[in-house]
Amino acid sequence: SRKGDTINVPLVSTLSASNFSDYEQTGGELQTVSVSLNQHKVATAEITDVQFANSSSADVEIFARAAGKAVAQAVIEHAFALVTTVNFGAATVTTYSGAFGTTQVRSLRKALSNANVGPDRSLILNPDLYDDLFSDSTVVMANPNFGPGGIREGNLGRVLGFDVYETTLALPASVRGFAVHPSAIALAVRPLQSQAPSEYLATRVEVDQESGISLGYRRHYSAGK
Repeated sequence: SRKGDTINVPLVSTLSASNFSDYEQTGGELQTVSVSLNQHKVATAEITDVQFANSSSADVEIFARAAGKAVAQAVIEHAFALVTTVNFGAATVTTYSGAFGTTQVRSLRKALSNANVGPDRSLILNPDLYDDLFSDSTVVMANPNFGPGGIREGNLGRVLGFDVYETTLALPASVRGFAVHPSAIALAVRPLQSQAPSEYLATRVEVDQESGISLGYRRHYSAGK
């Protein structure tokens, strides 16, 4: 709810312990990552008086789920676009022969472990790599989710310490998938507040309690339509 075009996200530096001498030793510092609030995404829909008159189901509310999905996808794709070698360095797994499988996942796991990355890790793959991993007999036979999750839902669950996700959204050029920790990208979301809420038929903000991501909703009537 704060004003301004940037948000400072707190970042706690890694702390280390040492032999005790006193309680006044200097230690970790609270740093911040500055996030620019300059990517406002919006999805719009309309129903004219003619459409409303010709259909008993014509209501702008029917667009709510599709509009929310469109905005969410735009936000995620903007975050994905940050996954570049400029921001994170050269990729650990760049080229390989054959299908993407446990060998490549092990390489990613080892790279994150050597970088002292915490255990809360995810593996995000495009459909081709996800399908490759799904065809890996080692993954399929060892995954307890293969019964209900794998066969019915196409869900790989966890593989070598990663939560595995398939994405159909756009990834940066030459990127087909990536291993990531939640602290890798700072995300700040602030819905725009209406300056004249009384001029709308409806205006509200919906917040996802798990992620904190919020969506603004506005509805107004256009006399010309």
